[in-house]
Amino acid sequence: MATKRRTRAPGAAIYTRISRDPEGDKIGVSRQEKDCRDLADRLGLPVVAVYTDNDIGASNRTGNKPRPEYQALLDAVRDGLIGTIIAYSNSRLTRRPLEWIELIGLAESGALEIKTVVSGSHDLTTADGRAVALTVAAWDAAEADRISERQTASFHHKALQGKPKLQRQRPFGWREDGVTIEPTEAELIRRALKEILEGASITSIARRWEEEGVLTAAGGEKWEHSVLKKVLLGWRTAGVRTYHREPLYDGTGQPIMGTWEPIITLRERREALRALQAHSRVKVRQGTWPLAGLLRCGICSKPLYGATPSGTRNRATYGCKTGHLGISAGILEAYVIRRFFEYLYWKEETGSYIQPKATEPSPEDLQRVDEISEQIAELMEGYRTKALPAAIAFAEVDRLYAERDELQERIEAASAAPPPATIPLSTETPLEEQISEYQADYARPRADPQSEDGIEQPIPLHQGTIDSLNQLFKLVIDHIEVAKAGPGHRTMEDRTAFRWRD
Repeated sequence: MATKRRTRAPGAAIYTRISRDPEGDKIGVSRQEKDCRDLADRLGLPVVAVYTDNDIGASNRTGNKPRPEYQALLDAVRDGLIGTIIAYSNSRLTRRPLEWIELIGLAESGALEIKTVVSGSHDLTTADGRAVALTVAAWDAAEADRISERQTASFHHKALQGKPKLQRQRPFGWREDGVTIEPTEAELIRRALKEILEGASITSIARRWEEEGVLTAAGGEKWEHSVLKKVLLGWRTAGVRTYHREPLYDGTGQPIMGTWEPIITLRERREALRALQAHSRVKVRQGTWPLAGLLRCGICSKPLYGATPSGTRNRATYGCKTGHLGISAGILEAYVIRRFFEYLYWKEETGSYIQPKATEPSPEDLQRVDEISEQIAELMEGYRTKALPAAIAFAEVDRLYAERDELQERIEAASAAPPPATIPLSTETPLEEQISEYQADYARPRADPQSEDGIEQPIPLHQGTIDSLNQLFKLVIDHIEVAKAGPGHRTMEDRTAFRWRD
């Protein structure tokens, strides 16, 4: 069936576009518009509208990134408001072959003509005209791919040289050139780093900066957690050049340092990250619970939680949230201390006691990192001597970087892990004496005789000390099942079942 021909509207529209406008001054599109208006005057076409997509690509490399003005232009053509599109060149209109097919459809219906300043005019209603337009579009798409490949190679080469990445927004801590330190902001970063080492969190620093009126590099008043963490502890702050947001390493496995002045050292960065990791493991709890995470209900197998004294009970307890059972915290803690040391002394006597060792990086991981560094060096030498094209060399280098980054994370995690707590086993100290000392240290004091409520007092020790005891227990105890009291008197031995880790 023949396509029904439409009457082309007399009005013309100018379409201008530039893929990148880092300064945002629209000089490129303004020049295009002037040349297009000159062409419209020569052709006697009345310009009724101008559509501009500034700083937006139009090739297959930009995926489905929308061009709102281009879509509005096509809508105006479909609605019969515009009959001619004037552009500086075919590639300014689009580099995407599929979009050219759409334009050809509009031209075949009689609704559209396309005029360009430098690409000439193609009669899209004829087979030859369509073939030429699609061929040009295919070459434009290929050129966009080649440009992208050259840019990728150039970016990678500059990254390996340590040159800073071009950014629209200056990085916080440096001036507009991205190299020179901004003293006031740099001092804020160093002070925040010291606070992290002393126990502060990213969130607390963000709140303080907001209260003090410290603005982001973009002039914003609010500091997001992820943004501030990158400012304080990002690779750039320590002077390391990144590529695709990951650190680059040289042929010897050492990080490639940027040409800018770092604000903190790599060692300071590692220490701060380790401090944040340690802080995240500390749970804020109301009360003091040496057996936290160790107790399970003998009825439903769910965890038991500590409950501080209240108006209905004058002692701290561990209890099941479903209400199956409860048990005196002080009495149970003293009993667990006894069983803990009895078990350790028994292990020592039987010759099966082994003091836990600190975690260390895997030798296989360390060896593989060295191998990857050598492979990267060989690939880059192949690229430098033109034995390997950039597309092959950098694709493989990127894959190796990803593998090495994963290994580095494992190695750093093993190195940063705090050494395990040392079990305080001393065969020179009699068993009963050591048990008594620990029970006395961690005992819950009875109610103050001067108080009127008669409520038991919390353990008079710093929370960190109690957490240390909890970690000691967890070295050898997997969990403890607690049974319901039931009728009559049941001893702690009757009510508890220990599950040891070995």
